[in-house]
Amino acid sequence: MLVKIGVITNGISEDLEYALKVMNKTGVKYAELQFVWDKQVGDHTPEEIDKIKKLVDSYGVKFSCVSRHNFNGLSVMDTEVDDENYKEHMAYLKKTIDMAKALGTRLVRVMTFNKQMVIWGTNGADRWVAGGNKSWDKFLKLFEKPIQLAEDEDVDLVMERNKCNDSFRFFGTKNDRRFRNKTFKSYMGYCQFTLLCRYSFPGCLCRNT
Repeated sequence: MLVKIGVITNGISEDLEYALKVMNKTGVKYAELQFVWDKQVGDHTPEEIDKIKKLVDSYGVKFSCVSRHNFNGLSVMDTEVDDENYKEHMAYLKKTIDMAKALGTRLVRVMTFNKQMVIWGTNGADRWVAGGNKSWDKFLKLFEKPIQLAEDEDVDLVMERNKCNDSFRFFGTKNDRRFRNKTFKSYMGYCQFTLLCRYSFPGCLCRNT
């Protein structure tokens, strides 16, 4: 699989045009949007989204992903789907999906809630789990609605693990029957490894993109 190099544009600057100039100079062709003009994605007006698209197109750059910090900071074990915080994150997920579709990309980032001091997973990972692996089942329940929304909107969710912690190690396997049903089919797009690269590896709930 050929790896294509992209950048989160505000890693260069929240001034999108300056970031695009740097990308052109260095030959980077894929832009991931997170913060643009002092706003996080999902907060831009339709007029601003149109301006973003025209500007990126004018520099010959393609959109790779729209990346809001959806579900970041929420506690897996203390969060329920009818909580106001959860509903707020769902509403912003819908806004980021709408923005992604307007920009012509089908990839939208989500986060893995807050740091959990467990090793999530099955098919061997559960032997090393603290707390009886309760966070794993709860995590799956909390992601049913986001995945259903992605399925309804025909987009892929990109899951980024929280930085440098063990909570995402052994994140599921293809042998977990819950990932073979309709709800959990292919809408976890790929895994993001901060400051490294993106790829699919055996056993992860991922697919090549």
